[in-house]
Amino acid sequence: MKRIVVFGMILTLLLSGCSSTATVSDQVTSAQEAVEEKKEQLEEAASQLETVIEEAVEKAEELTAELLLERMLAEMETVKSAQEKTNVDMQIRIAMSDSGLDFGMDMKLGMNILSDVSLDPVAAHMLMDYNYEMFGTEEKQEAEVYMEEKDGKIVTYTKDGENWYSMEQEMEEVDTSYVYNRDMFEMLNRDGVTMTLAEEKENINGADAYRIDVTLEGELIAEVMNEMVQSEDAMFDMDSVDWDGLTTDLQIYIREDDNRLAALVMDLTPIGETAIAQAMNLAEDAEELQGVDIAINEFMVRADFLEYDIDPVVIPEEVSAESNKVDITEDEDGSLKHLQEVIGDKALQGDITKEDMQAYIESLSDEELEEIIESLSEEELWELLEIIQ
Repeated sequence: MKRIVVFGMILTLLLSGCSSTATVSDQVTSAQEAVEEKKEQLEEAASQLETVIEEAVEKAEELTAELLLERMLAEMETVKSAQEKTNVDMQIRIAMSDSGLDFGMDMKLGMNILSDVSLDPVAAHMLMDYNYEMFGTEEKQEAEVYMEEKDGKIVTYTKDGENWYSMEQEMEEVDTSYVYNRDMFEMLNRDGVTMTLAEEKENINGADAYRIDVTLEGELIAEVMNEMVQSEDAMFDMDSVDWDGLTTDLQIYIREDDNRLAALVMDLTPIGETAIAQAMNLAEDAEELQGVDIAINEFMVRADFLEYDIDPVVIPEEVSAESNKVDITEDEDGSLKHLQEVIGDKALQGDITKEDMQAYIESLSDEELEEIIESLSEEELWELLEIIQ
């Protein structure tokens, strides 16, 4: 009987020990889960702290014009599409200094280009207008251009009146320079170019923006202006100007929230009179221009980036379908028989190359070239344009 009691006591003790062991095991598992959860919380907190530290270091780092420009260039490399507007405005006062009369006239010249550009697919749409005002009379010309990548080439569609014409050219490597003018900023990396960061931010197209002031000197003025405008129609022949000793300022506006380019502004008013006066003195009819005084009241070049991440540019079917392709009629031996026969000049006898035709065009006076242009048909003019561009 006693053995039975002892057996029961031992059994009870063993069962009690198993229950206790199971409870401890559950407690260990629960503790492990709590540790893992705490570990995850600590890792998340450490990550957040690291981000806060990085942001604090970035903010604590002294912001300079060079650093801001570097951030902008890095951010712009990610841009795939944008809408940009370029404006060139001139207000000129012309007076006859040796006429003995109090005579003068005011003239306004303007050019506006609105561009939508996308990289995927590679395409662009540009609306351009040129206006000229004198004696209260205003004249205006408009143009519209589409561009697209097609079969490894860039096809340009240009509207002339009611018709569209297209031209093809070999496509260079496509990069973000199609969206913003990276080449211009590479020019600003030259030694000796002075940049300063303005203390106050400005509102540009609805966004707060930093302003970097850049001092441009000499030929860099003409190079930057050409890159900003990117038009074959210059207000005056910049190649005839001696830029040595001339200086002006360029303002670069960079959006505070995303470091993207907001605007570029160049005021050429202070040097406009000198540049135009030099161009006039070097002109073929310089003697006829003696005694003419020109005052530049305003000469501004401005490019605004209105919007980023726009919808891809799509070429309307009626543009590509109805366009008349402009071909240079060039034989296999490289001669340009068609225009050669049309122009009919003895200097173009025999087999000539495209380079020969370009050299011949360059050798013509303005009067001779104008006479040839007037004699060509519309299609022949487009052929000539393709050659000389």
